[in-house]
Formats: sequence, structure tokens, C-alpha cells
Amino acid sequence: MAGSQNWTVAVWDAATGKEHLQISGLSALLAHTFSPDGRHLALALRDGTVQVWSLDNGQHLFDWRAWPPMSQSPFVVGLMTGRDLAFTPDGKSLAIQAADQNGLNLLDLPQLKNQLNHLSLNW
Repeated sequence: MAGSQNWTVAVWDAATGKEHLQISGLSALLAHTFSPDGRHLALALRDGTVQVWSLDNGQHLFDWRAWPPMSQSPFVVGLMTGRDLAFTPDGKSLAIQAADQNGLNLLDLPQLKNQLNHLSLNW
């Protein structure tokens, strides 16, 4: 999508019918996934980032630069579908299809959390 249009993602609680979280100012959403325990939401965005959010407190935890922005990488267009971004069943890793479509990039969440804690950047 051309231009600098911002998108908003709203997460609703199905049991109460109330909005739980609203995330604004995003580039176009390509894919999303919830962690198996329902505590985290990952969003794959057209600008090349994957954002991870806490659904417990609505906090933005971190951005992962997964590929170059779409405007610079036309080969990524059409790559993402709902199955191309996923938490592993144990919820400890986040997988995303590699930009070259020949493999997966895997982010080890406990290892990242330990590294952030070491830098006093707790989530």
C-alpha cells in the first residue's frame, strides 16, 4: 500500500463484548497471531517489523525487524498470510517465513527476555 496511511488494530474480549486493546499508528497489517496461552499478540506489518504486545496489560513489548520495508522489497508483497507468522505450541518462540521464502526465522522469546533483563530493559 503506497503512502503513509496508519492502521488501527482492536482486540475485543469475546466473553464480555468489550474492547480489550487498541493499537494505533501501524503500517498495514499483513498477519497476526496469538500466543497459545492468549497472553501475547504478534503483528507482522508492512514496514518490515513484527510487533509483540502483552494482552495482560496492553504493553508494547518489542519490535523485531524481520525484513526490509515493503516499499523497498517488492518480492515480499503477497508473501504473508495468517500462517506465515506463528508462535510455537509451547509459546516460547515466534516463527516467521523468511523474506526469501526458503525458510523460517525463529525468535527465541525466553532468550530475548533474558538479554533484555541483562540490559535492564525488562518487559
